[in-house]
Amino acid sequence: MRRRSGYTLIEVLVVIVILSIASGLVVVNLGRDRGALLEEDARRLALVLQFARDQAITRGQPFAWTADASGYKFSRRQRGRGWVQVDAAEGLAARAWPEHLRLTRLRISGLVVPPGEPLIFTASGVNQPYDLVLASGPWQVVLAGDLAGRVRFERARLEPAGQP
Repeated sequence: MRRRSGYTLIEVLVVIVILSIASGLVVVNLGRDRGALLEEDARRLALVLQFARDQAITRGQPFAWTADASGYKFSRRQRGRGWVQVDAAEGLAARAWPEHLRLTRLRISGLVVPPGEPLIFTASGVNQPYDLVLASGPWQVVLAGDLAGRVRFERARLEPAGQP
């Protein structure tokens, strides 16, 4: 009986098909660029901010959003206790920023405020207008809240040269 050496054409084709499928999956997963991830995170934050506004109105208590370089959290004002951090059970858990994302600016009523300055959602539903800039690599998005607390989203775009 003679021993065969090498691979048959069918075996080689099967390996090529498997490698093609695997590389296609890698390209699909890596194809989500930072701009797309940033837009997804920004849309999620916009919904959370609108939820905080709704909670302030329905509970009749002011809610505050504070953010810094590590992440953000929510607090609510309780009579006699001041600002108390909201726990996860209330749907507004503190969150760390994803590693690719950073908050580059928060402006409340047209004034740039330092990290940790609270953005307050009032029980009346009338709020100070604000805008915040989130960035990931060369991409940035702007979330802008109006007096009623509705959040407008501006799509991810490349930062102009010289901007942080």
